[in-house]
Amino acid sequence: MRPACPTGASEKHIGRGRHDAAADSAPPRVLEPYFFDENDCAYIDDGEVDCGPSVPPEMQPEDDVSGVIEWRTLLGFVGPYCLATLDAPDVVLIRESITTSSKGAWKAWGLVRNETSDPSGADVTASLLGPDGSILDKVSGHVLVDPLRPGEPGPFALEADVPYAEVADVAWSVTATPPGNDLVRDFQVLTLWELPLAEGDRP
Repeated sequence: MRPACPTGASEKHIGRGRHDAAADSAPPRVLEPYFFDENDCAYIDDGEVDCGPSVPPEMQPEDDVSGVIEWRTLLGFVGPYCLATLDAPDVVLIRESITTSSKGAWKAWGLVRNETSDPSGADVTASLLGPDGSILDKVSGHVLVDPLRPGEPGPFALEADVPYAEVADVAWSVTATPPGNDLVRDFQVLTLWELPLAEGDRP
C-alpha cells in the first residue's frame, strides 16, 4: 500500500504560488494568527471565540477503523473519504456515497476516488438495467474536480431520460483520464460562525 492524503502531523506553512497538492492545509492559527487562537477557534466580539461546527459524529475517525471515512482539511478540499493509504492502482467508485433520485427521471450523485499515485481525471458511466437485465440507457459524465490528487475523492452527477421507477439495477464503470492542467486549489474555506435554522439574525 502507498501513502496518500497525509495526516495532520504533516502541517506546513503556506506561502505564495503553487503548493504541494497532497499536503494538508496549514491550520487556521498559522494562516491567520490575528483571527484564530491556538485551538483554531475564531476571535469574535469582546475577546470571545467561536470554534465553529464540529465534525459530524458519523464522520469521527474512531467510528471507522479502516481510515477510509476520515474528515480531512486539505487545500481545496474539506470532508470525508480521503484515503490515507492507496490500495488500488486505479480510480474507483465509492459505492456508499451514491444517491439516486426517488421521483421523475433517473439521476445519480456520488464520489469516485483516485487511488493511483499520480493526479488523474475520471469519467463515470452508468448502464441502467431493466427488470429483465436489458440496458435501458447508458449515461456518462466527467468528474467535476480535475485533477484528483492521489487518495482524493471527487464528485459526479449523472442524469438519464429514463424514469427512475423503470431502473431495476445499475452497472457502474469508472475510467481514469489524463489530468487537467489548469485547476489550482490554493485556498481553504473556513467557517467563522454558524446560525441554527429559525433563530433569526446573529446578535
